[in-house]
Amino acid sequence: MLNTDKLKSKIIEKNTTIDELSKQIGINKSTFHRKMRNNSFFVNEVDIIAKNLQLNSEEISDIFFA
Repeated sequence: MLNTDKLKSKIIEKNTTIDELSKQIGINKSTFHRKMRNNSFFVNEVDIIAKNLQLNSEEISDIFFA
């Protein structure tokens, strides 16, 4: 299950936005929100998010596989 609170806090911590992350993934902002709500990110999307937010393996696990 996706931990949206941790993901949102990391986005804020890294001074970025959902809009910027969604552009990096190649989806629109509403799709990003839907994927957060439905826990439906693809592995390549998780990889892009992790790289952009500079997440370590523990943080990736805590956020995307909680």
